[in-house]
Amino acid sequence: MNRLPNRRNKQGRFGWRKLLFLYIILLIASQVARGYHRTPAHPVTERPVVRISSAVDQSAPPDDVIVIYDEHRPKTEGHRAPVLLIDSLSPMSPSVSRDLVSHLSKSGPVIIPDLPAVTASARTIQDHSVHGQASATLALMDHLRIESAHVIAYEMGGPVAVTLADLAPGRVKSLSMVSAVGVQEFELLGSHHINRALYAARLAALWIIQNGTPHMGLLDGLSAHKAQAHVMYESDLRSVRPHLDTLQAPMLILHESPDQRAPAAARELHRIVPQSELILYRQEGRNRPALSRQMVAEIDRFIERVENNRAATRSTATATKS
Repeated sequence: MNRLPNRRNKQGRFGWRKLLFLYIILLIASQVARGYHRTPAHPVTERPVVRISSAVDQSAPPDDVIVIYDEHRPKTEGHRAPVLLIDSLSPMSPSVSRDLVSHLSKSGPVIIPDLPAVTASARTIQDHSVHGQASATLALMDHLRIESAHVIAYEMGGPVAVTLADLAPGRVKSLSMVSAVGVQEFELLGSHHINRALYAARLAALWIIQNGTPHMGLLDGLSAHKAQAHVMYESDLRSVRPHLDTLQAPMLILHESPDQRAPAAARELHRIVPQSELILYRQEGRNRPALSRQMVAEIDRFIERVENNRAATRSTATATKS
């Protein structure tokens, strides 16, 4: 009477062993398939590619990275300083508006870098933080011999642009923040340590999905999401506020909301930077489309005011308010 349960237990244990053995075999096969089809660390592309050192501190070890960028130049000689577009760090963000690029490139060069560690640029870099992305952007400006530029930042490109302005204040002629992230207190849950724990959990989950499931390379597209989570994990947005406190360049803040009311993050950004201009637009639908024509025109007018010395700086705005 007791032999039947024991036989069933043995069969059950043997069944689990077979499933575990099959899982291990599939996992090994998946890793082999991923290695065979793995994208090279230095991407092959027809777009302009440069190898730069993003180490701003000369005493620090060099962090050589590959940066891919797009460059749009006017058909005739432009009269404006170059425009540098810093898109969101998120791989799910919409691409930079074609209307904005075509409109601004009529008056001067427009440079759109793929931020290292996130998009098509090489993802094997040492410093994934916002500071590292800003350092790489500054090194690209050096390589292209851009003395100064009008910087336009979208979403998480905002902290990168603000950090860039802090690293090289005289090289950022103006700063346009389009639905951009501002200070730490209004990012995610507001706490640096809690947010970092959440980004760490996201990193761990993405690692387990990529390396713990036999997907045969079908989920390797998550690498961009993992890189973006890595950037957020290593970044300390608490430095954004003191950077904004000393920002001298003119600033334009464009933000969309369903009821055209300024979100708390945009209001705080406008409060910290006295020379900033805040303009709100009604958001149509749940998903944000490319920049509207009104926003493109507003950015163009703002840059033109800066070029003609008709935009407020911190010193002139402070003097006017006092």
